[in-house]
Amino acid sequence: LLNWGAAPNTDISTVLQTALNVIGDVYIPAGSYFLNSTVTLNTGNRIRGAGKNVTRLLNCGSTNHTLLNIFVDDCVIQDLQLNGNCGIGFSCAGIHSTGAGTLIENVECVQFQTNIWLQGGYSKVDFCHLSTARTNGFLLVLNDSTSGSSGYAITDNRLDVGDGNGLLIFPASGRVSGNVFEGSSTSTGAQTGLIIANSSVQSQFALFVEGNHFEGVPNNIALGVGSGANAPKGPIVFTGNMFTYSPTVFGNCAQLVLIGNSFNTPCTVSNAVASLVNLGNNFSSFTNNAKSSYP
Repeated sequence: LLNWGAAPNTDISTVLQTALNVIGDVYIPAGSYFLNSTVTLNTGNRIRGAGKNVTRLLNCGSTNHTLLNIFVDDCVIQDLQLNGNCGIGFSCAGIHSTGAGTLIENVECVQFQTNIWLQGGYSKVDFCHLSTARTNGFLLVLNDSTSGSSGYAITDNRLDVGDGNGLLIFPASGRVSGNVFEGSSTSTGAQTGLIIANSSVQSQFALFVEGNHFEGVPNNIALGVGSGANAPKGPIVFTGNMFTYSPTVFGNCAQLVLIGNSFNTPCTVSNAVASLVNLGNNFSSFTNNAKSSYP
């Protein structure tokens, strides 16, 4: 990007937008750069840095805007840091994508109201570090409350919940695998690791939550919450996860499957769960109020 006139410690919004429009695949070398206005990716565009600890794209700290918008398919963002400088009164976002096939890989995203918001389906967030969501903010949001999407893969990320929340899922299918959800004993926010929310549409999507570690989060799971009239209908499968620090409560859903998980603190399945499959789990204590269960 330096060949296009960009320089560290300056606003590169216009230069980056021009380079994406012309060549589509843009490399940003090490350094700190400002994005004082939103940059929009085109179909198949790629933005890549020299590493998430050395290439930093920063909000100027005085405006509310999304840094990177994606309204088309098959875009890639790799090997850089996005920093919202998002203080009190700001609700900026790092990445917002409505396109399918978005890949976000080896990215650090910090200090946004919503760090990453994906709505397009068949998208992947991999080897990323998401942290310091504002109070009641979210590190990662999948889909919205009006339609369903499928094929998400959220794998091998670290989500430092901070004063906000970790991962919010509206009706969506896919895999949440190998992530660490980490909380803080000094948090002043609600802090929920994984929220699987109600929606305004009926959803039969299957969601697999596997091999994750919930560590130090005051609320590990919130299931079937929010203002939508429809709780998750498709099977929600938890397998091989570890839950520590705080009690885990599974709430409103039609089909809940728990296989081979480890609960180091009390686990409760509420009477809002219509059907439970419970196999090979290790519970410190377990209360089952599901309407029906197997075995």
